[in-house]
Amino acid sequence: MGNRTPIGEHTPISVSPPPIGYSSRRATGSSHEPRLSSLEATMDEIKEEQKKLGKNMEELATCMKKGFEDIKKILGAHTEHFGTLDKDVRQLKL
Repeated sequence: MGNRTPIGEHTPISVSPPPIGYSSRRATGSSHEPRLSSLEATMDEIKEEQKKLGKNMEELATCMKKGFEDIKKILGAHTEHFGTLDKDVRQLKL
């Protein structure tokens, strides 16, 4: 029968050339340390920002609790006032 070869064995593969100015060689003495330091500094900034946001969230939660307590007091006072007013109006109808 026919010559059976795996796909791609005789198929030419097109490879794009590397970008202009690209070199696979590393410059002598270069390392990842400056980049690592930059990443560590960025991580420290992110951690600090997380702490600030956590503190702000706690303050917000505290303010909301106080606000809800104030609303409960106001509603309680109004309910009492309207209850008295309702009694007065009912007595007037009699």
